[in-house]
Amino acid sequence: MIGEILSILLFSLSIFLGFSLIRFFDPKSKFFLFERIAFGGFLGILFLGYSVLLFSLFLHSETKTIFFVFIFLILYFILFFFTSQLKKIKKIFSFLNLSFLKERLKNIKLIIEKKQITFFLFLLFLLVLFSFLYLNKNLFKRYFGGSCVSFYHSYFDTALHLTLFRVFSEREPFSLEHPLFKGKNLTYTFFPDYFSSIPRRLGAREEFSFYFPQVLTILFVSLMLIAFLKRFFPLKWAIVCYFFIFLGSGLAFLNWPQTFNVVFLQQGGVSNQEFSCYEMFGECHQEKIPGLLIKNGIPWRTTFFNFFVWQRPFIYGFGLFLFVLMGIFLYAKEFSFLRYSIFIPLFYFVHLHSLISLFFFMAVFFFLQEKKKIWLFFFLFAVVLSWPFFIFFCDAGGEKISLQRNFFYFKTGWLAKSYGDPLWLFYLKNFGFLLIFYFCSLKYLDRFSPFLKKSFLASLSLLIMPNLFLFAPRDFDNNKILFYFWFFAAIFSTFFLKELLEDKKRDLVLSSYFAGGIVILVFLIVLPGFSDLVLGYFHVKNNYFCYRDIDPSLRKIGDFIKENLPKNAYILSTGNIDDIVAFYAGRNLYVGFSNYLWSHGLSGWDQREREIKEILRKGDVRALQEKGIYYMLLDKGLGDFWKVGVFKSKFFEKAKVLFEQEKEKRYLLYFPPGE
Repeated sequence: MIGEILSILLFSLSIFLGFSLIRFFDPKSKFFLFERIAFGGFLGILFLGYSVLLFSLFLHSETKTIFFVFIFLILYFILFFFTSQLKKIKKIFSFLNLSFLKERLKNIKLIIEKKQITFFLFLLFLLVLFSFLYLNKNLFKRYFGGSCVSFYHSYFDTALHLTLFRVFSEREPFSLEHPLFKGKNLTYTFFPDYFSSIPRRLGAREEFSFYFPQVLTILFVSLMLIAFLKRFFPLKWAIVCYFFIFLGSGLAFLNWPQTFNVVFLQQGGVSNQEFSCYEMFGECHQEKIPGLLIKNGIPWRTTFFNFFVWQRPFIYGFGLFLFVLMGIFLYAKEFSFLRYSIFIPLFYFVHLHSLISLFFFMAVFFFLQEKKKIWLFFFLFAVVLSWPFFIFFCDAGGEKISLQRNFFYFKTGWLAKSYGDPLWLFYLKNFGFLLIFYFCSLKYLDRFSPFLKKSFLASLSLLIMPNLFLFAPRDFDNNKILFYFWFFAAIFSTFFLKELLEDKKRDLVLSSYFAGGIVILVFLIVLPGFSDLVLGYFHVKNNYFCYRDIDPSLRKIGDFIKENLPKNAYILSTGNIDDIVAFYAGRNLYVGFSNYLWSHGLSGWDQREREIKEILRKGDVRALQEKGIYYMLLDKGLGDFWKVGVFKSKFFEKAKVLFEQEKEKRYLLYFPPGE
């Protein structure tokens, strides 16, 4: 409990600091109070994560860094925030008398009576936000003493996130060496998992540590989104747009309730295989699989789950995107805008596809700007600040680190072709009414603000570019760019519906019909998302898929590794996604987690795989030691995974057996250096 309290205190102090730091990005006080709170809170979260990360690299200790940052935040709060705000606090308390509170309650009551629809939507927004936080909390659970993941989350991605989280929670001295590929830099977007290690270092429980920073970030990014949308819409329409962004789906309502019902699996409890593929914008071919989530090329999934519940890095990337977008909206013509270039390098460890999306958007926006000189300086500063991060990504121990398959290449209609649909039909199925309303909003072009006019053209690049080029090794990763088109499509669709309703209000005969029709359209667009929420409450929390650490015998050897082996040790074991060495014990694997982006897609994988097979076949301990590997977890699974016969007797000749499980034929071997 002490760890949880310390974590809450540390994060609260960092958020208070963020409320002060926001002044740097708002020198002319253009932010409203609500915007200062939302954007300032997110800024404080970023400060905590990146300050601990960067100083840990210098001090080689995350635990020491957390202590120093904690002390700094406490001193700042006492010396600067508390003393400077003391008079204001006294003034606030002087107002908080009984008569003042009664008067405020009367005012709130009058507002509710006048704006019942807005109040209802606001309560609904709070419910959705609570659900957002609740379902993230249920991502990772413990059953049978092991780790399990809700069937609504990605089995593979969550395994990686848990692995990185546990490695960062244990690693000393601290480094950013790849825990699953010795000798490489960790270039995957690891920030959320690293961030979760901070509460863990303070002694908080694993479940709390894993979801607390995530839930807090979701809260502030949701507030940031509402604050940004409020710049264009009244509150009720801002909330409707929020629902479109997170809960909207294409034409998925055409498959309702059949698809929704079939997702309610007949089985309960836990299992150790993943249920299905949950991707948005139609890339999963699930037509013949029972419990299908895609029918007739129409995906059921909504952005709420697909991007923000089980893709942990996405919420941080979206928050940074919103921050820079707010800077463009308020300061695009002023030199103060250059300050927002500080955020660009932060994308590298958070979410690269959000950075790519921002680049496309800003590149078009640049040509529509009057004061291009400011923007040229912005891009120059962004490149200079990003250079160390770029070097980190491009170099790993003297050899180039890159994906074997190109990250970027020309590929038109990358997704629609696989379904055999014409491009227009494919996107109509996948974006539905929001795509139609997006283009229909041009009817009210004369009512667009200058920012919206430029944003409309700039947002088109987010639809066009992913259909001309592939910006990832795998097709479905382009969805992360298409989400940002979805984001702008939701904004312009909301604008269209609002203006259409305003126009038709003047027609006494048809106004009620139009209002009813718009309500029905909004309902159909968000029906899949709200259905997902219901599913989350009544089914997700009771259905989990479990990992290898539910096996008590594996946990025993995992506990031994955790308690006795050096925290920065590299071990030769299998490359399973939930190998007990990294996934449970938080130690490093010489090569592990054989997934394209995280290991076997990296240059050098083929050579390393050949080397491992040769070492295992010959029992070559010397070759193993030369690579800095002094530990091996030897069992039947090792040879099976690498598809090679293991020369066990050779290894036993030169090894010290640190731990053995004779019944399972499982041994933890140590090869002392120089022997």
